[in-house]
Amino acid sequence: GTGPNSRSITGSLTKLNALSGAVTAKASAQSTVKLSSFESELDGVTTGLKKSAHIKNALAEMGVKHNAVAQLKNDNKAMIEFVKGDGVAKGVRHMELRMWYTRNEYAKGKVELDYMSGAE
Repeated sequence: GTGPNSRSITGSLTKLNALSGAVTAKASAQSTVKLSSFESELDGVTTGLKKSAHIKNALAEMGVKHNAVAQLKNDNKAMIEFVKGDGVAKGVRHMELRMWYTRNEYAKGKVELDYMSGAE
């Protein structure tokens, strides 16, 4: 959805595993207006991946065993295909370089990204 000033709303829920409760949960307007839903979704996934890295680092420092691969879900198939290297992103030259972080982390095997309908 969109909020005031046409900024997309990003929501995230972080769990340690499929059976655990939420460790973090947040919904907020993105800091800038995005020019496409693709860019907005990629920004949200990139933010989620960075949050996951922070949590994994904290767990590692405490000596807690955890899954080394982040498992993210998103409802934008074009963005998922782009991250996995299967899709072509047309008209995204305007995107910031930091957005390529997610694609690089996927290529290194540090993240799994799967489709989940917006209704879930």
